[in-house]
Amino acid sequence: MESLTLWVVDALVAAGIPAVARFPHGLRPRLTQARAAVELSVLRAESAYLGDYVGDAIEDGYGRKVSGTLAVRLFAPTAAELSAAASTALHALKQSPEMADFTAIRMEESSFSSQWDCFLRDIFVDFIALREDVYLELDGEKLAMVESYRAISHCQEREILSFGESAPAGIVRGKETHQLELFRLRKKGDLDLFSLEDFTLTLVRPAGKVHYLGCRWQEVEESSRGGTVEKAILTATGRETEEEEALTNASDGV
Repeated sequence: MESLTLWVVDALVAAGIPAVARFPHGLRPRLTQARAAVELSVLRAESAYLGDYVGDAIEDGYGRKVSGTLAVRLFAPTAAELSAAASTALHALKQSPEMADFTAIRMEESSFSSQWDCFLRDIFVDFIALREDVYLELDGEKLAMVESYRAISHCQEREILSFGESAPAGIVRGKETHQLELFRLRKKGDLDLFSLEDFTLTLVRPAGKVHYLGCRWQEVEESSRGGTVEKAILTATGRETEEEEALTNASDGV
């Protein structure tokens, strides 16, 4: 999560608040104006892999949820400068970075530290990391990062009956359908994903690629924060897979 910490540092510096990843232990900052120190406070990781048979359907999924909290401590020589820096910091953190989605921002009450001989205020930023190992691809272009997904596949079957026989002579596979649920998408670029119809969507994961054919969007639940989709549901008429070994051989020219 170092890249996320550095993103917050850069965002504060761009807003006019000198900031560092953290002050070395015991080092007192020299304050001529408000400053900030940013560090990771809490980190949680939760596997979201799914894979099972559900009645006559096959359920599949993949993902890993990583969430946590960043702590931003503001230092200022006066209460007025601290208040102004807090307002500036909140404004700078309204926009989430590409690698994570900020889900909540909490600001503590200001206080005076006799140890540091300055005014202090803490801001805590809850986030969910958007992982690079699961994403959507269309025509070789990465469209969105995905926290996790679930797919349920159905295939209709029809028995072949022979005259005078009680047992079926065989089974014919019929139409297959797939329903995908995608959780926490972060779109990349300006392409409107949800304007696409009858398209082929590729889901890339560490084990390989899964291509879903004849896709159509059914439901989209967007977040109040721009660029993030909490949940999207689509249907597909076909499914093809590329395993990791095949992808590696192809890239090596084997």
